[in-house]
Amino acid sequence: MSTSVDTLRQSIRRRRRQLGIGARCRAAKRLVLEITATDIYQRSQHIALYLPNDGELDCRPLIKRAWRDGKDCYLPVLAPKNTCPPMLFSRYSPGDLLVKNRYGILEMTKSERLIPSALDLVLVPLVGFDSEGNRIGMGGGYYDRSFAFKADYGNKKVRKNYPCLLGLAYRLQKINRIKPQPWDVRLDQVLMV
Repeated sequence: MSTSVDTLRQSIRRRRRQLGIGARCRAAKRLVLEITATDIYQRSQHIALYLPNDGELDCRPLIKRAWRDGKDCYLPVLAPKNTCPPMLFSRYSPGDLLVKNRYGILEMTKSERLIPSALDLVLVPLVGFDSEGNRIGMGGGYYDRSFAFKADYGNKKVRKNYPCLLGLAYRLQKINRIKPQPWDVRLDQVLMV
């Protein structure tokens, strides 16, 4: 990645972390209202979410609502290094034990894992995004490599409609234009609160 992308990533992450508690809570509540009203949420049974890290939009209220709605919720789990896909998903239920992974992010300890293509809806954390569905993540490429089956790298035609990749962001994370790299997988949509 170029230095300009790294600089942009650091700048957005800093602004995201500076959001106050009140703004974060309001955004998390809006997220629940907006996502649960969508057709894709209504049709989905197997939903991957994430626990907030580094100022990311908080999915925890949405996870609680999804449980009440009878949805199966999954959290990302890093696969062992040099494994394909690099990220799997483990079903998350109330009271499940979470531990920090090698990046300090909470993840499941259960051994049962779901492959990315078995999900219906994936809520994707991001650092920056544009109106074309291009995304800047934290820089590790875990989501891009895990969902590479959705892209035809020659022309970015979608080969598989599911799962739907829905990016979650604060308005301050929108960027005019991101030049995608050949390996980047575009988001199907972005929900901005």
